[in-house]
Amino acid sequence: MVAEVTARRRCAARYGLRSGALPVLAAVGALAARNTAAIQPAHLHAAGLMSASLLRSYVRELCMAGLVERYTRGGTRYLCLAAPGVRCLAWYQRALRSGAQAYFSNTRIG
Repeated sequence: MVAEVTARRRCAARYGLRSGALPVLAAVGALAARNTAAIQPAHLHAAGLMSASLLRSYVRELCMAGLVERYTRGGTRYLCLAAPGVRCLAWYQRALRSGAQAYFSNTRIG
């Protein structure tokens, strides 16, 4: 859908990210919303979003932007959504919603 691409590019430009990093941020947010207290990078790779090397580069980019925090406990790496990441994800979701509303208000169904 065109609204998703437009929203992703706008949000990426607003936060200084590559547009491919936003699906990774959304996946971390979705896992956090499911009350998964400990999100491992392997969970994101198991979701089949992208290759492992590309996923690592996007996670590194999100961590450098301060949207996702990375920590280690007991030798295992974990990710969590930081407060700026929550705001970025909320902005992205609002942009998606408004784009979808604009699309469906201009489309005649039936």
